[in-house]
Amino acid sequence: MPRVALLLLSLLIATASLAQTRIDAGVALGAQPYEESEDSTRVLTGAEVLFQHNSIGLHVAVEYTDLSFGDAMYAKHFDAIYRHAFAGRYSVLVGAGITAIDIQDFDTSSSWNAELELSRRFGNTDVFARVRHYDYEASGFRARVSPSGPAIYLGVRFGLKR
Repeated sequence: MPRVALLLLSLLIATASLAQTRIDAGVALGAQPYEESEDSTRVLTGAEVLFQHNSIGLHVAVEYTDLSFGDAMYAKHFDAIYRHAFAGRYSVLVGAGITAIDIQDFDTSSSWNAELELSRRFGNTDVFARVRHYDYEASGFRARVSPSGPAIYLGVRFGLKR
């Protein structure tokens, strides 16, 4: 995993240093179902940064949720994206990449993810709806954790550099 993090950091720096790179930062609130009945659907809160040059870019998101047995779960998503604007203020974003899962007292897990997003721009702000699929299974001393479906989010991103 350290090699992947170094590669992504290098890509992030290279993308951010390009002229005409758009940089947005935002927050999202989502929900994701889990297989275990105690966890059913969990609320996800997240922060993200989007680096975009023309129609391609890098999307980095960090999410947090509390699981039913009191442990915190952090998911870090690193995605290559393609974003297409249409009808003036709307855009669709598709992306895929790696996900790193950290759960207290559990084995760390990594997986892949894919995302689809529809957004609308209001001035310097994008409001979006996203669906992200990522699958993982983590097991620890007390339980096994695994989502049973995609996460669905609503969020807002603010333009830092356009």
